[in-house]
Amino acid sequence: MSYDTRYAFGIGKGRIRRRGLLRAGFGSGAAFALAACGSRPNSGPSSSVAPAADQPRSGGTLNEGILNEPYNWDPSYAGAGSSVDYHLVYNTILGWKHGPSVPYAQLTLQPELATSWEVPDAQTFVFHVRPGVKWANMAPVNGRPLVANDFKFSLEYHARLGAAFSSLPAGVFGGFFQGMQSIETPNDATAKVTFKAPFVPFINYAASPYVPVLAHEVYDADGHFKDRAVGTGPFVLDTAASQRGTIWVLKKNQTYWDSGKPHIDQVSQFVFKDDPSAHAAFQSKQVDLLQTSLDLESVETLTKANPTVVKYETLDVSPYHLYMSVKPGSSLADLRLRQAIALTLDRDEFLKTLFGGKGGWPMAGAFPDTFSQDEIRGLLEHDPAQAKQLVAAAGYPNGIDLECIYPGNFFGQIYITQIQLLQSQLKQVGINLNFKVMDYPSYSTLKKQHNFTITDTPKEMSGDIDSYLYNVFYPTSNEDYTEVNDPALNSLLLAQRQEPDANKRREICRQAVKRINVDEVWGLGVYQGLTWNLWQPKLQNYAPHFGLTITLDDAWLAG
Repeated sequence: MSYDTRYAFGIGKGRIRRRGLLRAGFGSGAAFALAACGSRPNSGPSSSVAPAADQPRSGGTLNEGILNEPYNWDPSYAGAGSSVDYHLVYNTILGWKHGPSVPYAQLTLQPELATSWEVPDAQTFVFHVRPGVKWANMAPVNGRPLVANDFKFSLEYHARLGAAFSSLPAGVFGGFFQGMQSIETPNDATAKVTFKAPFVPFINYAASPYVPVLAHEVYDADGHFKDRAVGTGPFVLDTAASQRGTIWVLKKNQTYWDSGKPHIDQVSQFVFKDDPSAHAAFQSKQVDLLQTSLDLESVETLTKANPTVVKYETLDVSPYHLYMSVKPGSSLADLRLRQAIALTLDRDEFLKTLFGGKGGWPMAGAFPDTFSQDEIRGLLEHDPAQAKQLVAAAGYPNGIDLECIYPGNFFGQIYITQIQLLQSQLKQVGINLNFKVMDYPSYSTLKKQHNFTITDTPKEMSGDIDSYLYNVFYPTSNEDYTEVNDPALNSLLLAQRQEPDANKRREICRQAVKRINVDEVWGLGVYQGLTWNLWQPKLQNYAPHFGLTITLDDAWLAG
């Protein structure tokens, strides 16, 4: 897989303006904040969907099948686990180019609520507010115009910057704004964001769906955004028609700023208790779009039963990440046990069992092209015999029991299968995983409280390698759930944030990733699998995109 990308862009000497580039039809030139390097993961296909041949058609209801309903509408509390609808209701300052002609993993910045932007240096970011945007015509904003102060409020809220938010728990994505010093709004059309030190990743974070622009009136009334979603996005939440645990209804925003969009009148999201129930509804065409986890067997069954189904298959950018608590007193604070786990993982068995042998080997803290597959296979060893010796050397000649927490069926059947396989592999060297199952909110809380020994989950990332590398492994980050605090690694993590030269930043990231996975084993990538999306052919001009939760602004329903 290749990405038309760099580790940094538009930051360095002089004053870089975007208006000319955007008028010329180019993106920002940034995609993924990574440089391509070497060969792609083995057999990992990159799928795309051809644009629909007919013209956009207005009207109709799209029926989605979902497992993970939005249990919390406040992204600063809930995080990615509750992001089913964020980009349907909200907008972000910048956006990612998306659509059937855009590869799944290509992250090219484009205007969204900001029509243009400047980056005079790596500490200063200036955004120009799109004129004519209005908030949804519902309480408490009642359709008022969007202004620069909305950018200021939202960024300060997500970052918990200032006395107004000092009593709140830290925001889940606060690391996206580390070192943000001030936000100036000289007029209603301009917001200038300044950092204390160079902060290269911020321009990509301005497009993250996990940090949308929010209305201060909701916070003024409620003190949070947990209970209602009021945004500038293409759809509005119909609370009267929605019922938690059964259905969520979103209707077309009649005053949406992107003229003529969305084309679809209503999105009805039906909540299913498990994958088989959702798949049965899709097979009977009660559901048009599946937003559930899919495994190879399910995909083959569903497409064989209905050959007209649109199948989108690509390498999943997000790896399964193994979190190992290294806080004082934890068994896994012993490097020998972490090394034993690293030597035990048989990634090819995961790929063969789950994806028919397709996919790749990941490294924790990296995107798929940080290292080539040849490089990764040269760095990561599979040696169960040596692993067993390390377990004994750590003081456990008869093996060791480790509690492994996981969120039930939240990630679907493929997750259950892979965690059972992980248990089976580790048992061979004397590491016994004792599962403790719970609902996702409880699971998420334990992680945030650092109250666990070991777990693995898909690692959500957002547009920049920093969202994985720094956020998971820097000691003051909200996502350093395992309490890693490695001075040598810390220096690298800070350095990559501040380095505007693309080649130099890339090399710093590679050094950090090698230290995490090989030298100290602070974390491990389990496997880089495939991801599938299925939808009925009536859904036109739609394609999934890695950088966004879900986008339906350009799609329409055939007659």
